[in-house]
Amino acid sequence: MVAGGLPKFQALLDDGTGTFPYDVTSYVRLKAGVSFRRGRGDELSEVEAGDSSIVFDNSDGRFTLGSTVIATPSPIVGDRRVRFRVELVANTTFETDVSGYSGSNATLARSTAQARSGAASMSLTAVTAASMLAVDSGSGTGGIPVTGGVTYPVEAYVRAATVGRSVVLKMDWWDAAGVFISTTTGTATLDTTTGWTLLSELFVAPSNAAFARRQYAVVSPGLGEVHYIDDWRFGWNRFTHHVQNWPVEWPSGDDQFAVAGVSGSDVQAKADRQPLKSIIQQEYQAESTLTGLFTMGEPSGAMSAGDTSGNQAPPMTGIGYAFGTATGPPTDSLTAVTLTNGYLNTMLAATPAALEMNQVSCRVCAIWNRA
Repeated sequence: MVAGGLPKFQALLDDGTGTFPYDVTSYVRLKAGVSFRRGRGDELSEVEAGDSSIVFDNSDGRFTLGSTVIATPSPIVGDRRVRFRVELVANTTFETDVSGYSGSNATLARSTAQARSGAASMSLTAVTAASMLAVDSGSGTGGIPVTGGVTYPVEAYVRAATVGRSVVLKMDWWDAAGVFISTTTGTATLDTTTGWTLLSELFVAPSNAAFARRQYAVVSPGLGEVHYIDDWRFGWNRFTHHVQNWPVEWPSGDDQFAVAGVSGSDVQAKADRQPLKSIIQQEYQAESTLTGLFTMGEPSGAMSAGDTSGNQAPPMTGIGYAFGTATGPPTDSLTAVTLTNGYLNTMLAATPAALEMNQVSCRVCAIWNRA
């Protein structure tokens, strides 16, 4: 556990898939400071883009654009995200050992057979054919300090070695005197042998809770059965920013090695940088089930229309429309595509039932997924 109950700062780097598997905390130059500013000071202020800054030790070049030190293919490209996180426990990724944890009907060990991030995870091996647990070593007044009534997020990635079983996260609660209060149980799910499954829970501490302990339970495994857990986190995401650049700076003053001073901005700034589109396009783009958007703005003579939604829908191709041969809505009087009813009917007939096409003033066509 974190000594004295103080939270641990973490810096996590994403891999371009929406997850943050790279823990780069050990490379943060804390003497240079870490700062972030949210986009609104209070609930009445106007929302603006938030920003942040952080400095990494770059002595081995891992934070230089194009670097493959962290992973291949390289995660160090423009617009990667860095997340600032506060952790209430010390050993969340089991890279060196499984200290801070104990097992019930389970032998716990650091394992390199599977790893969701880094090189290792924690394995649980069933001692008998019965449910097994991995728990924080501290209990009672030796548990994780918490505040009554506060909601605490807990998440972990789990995986089975040979057989999937029902697995679940739980939380034990004690009061200030170390008297046990209750156990809160999350939603059970099935782990698999084919990939990592995310368990994510929000546990509300009882009003008189002062200490807590996490549990990970595997229900009714067979004798010797193995299951894995990794990135078992207990804390809050404080700020996530998109990095615009990874500038390399060389030693100066009392620095002895190269550093990468990184500044970034939150998703609000990223959205603000997108060019404005027509009102119709903006409305379509906001539709959560939109899978394709065809503005039909190709030059005269083109034979296909491309998707502009960013969802990489296949282009519209075939016979039945001609670009630049019609006139658009009276509001702009620009040239527009000519679409024949026969072609539209053919498209609808050939498209799976889950897809629907709409025509708007012969200027914009959109496809939704209604499933």
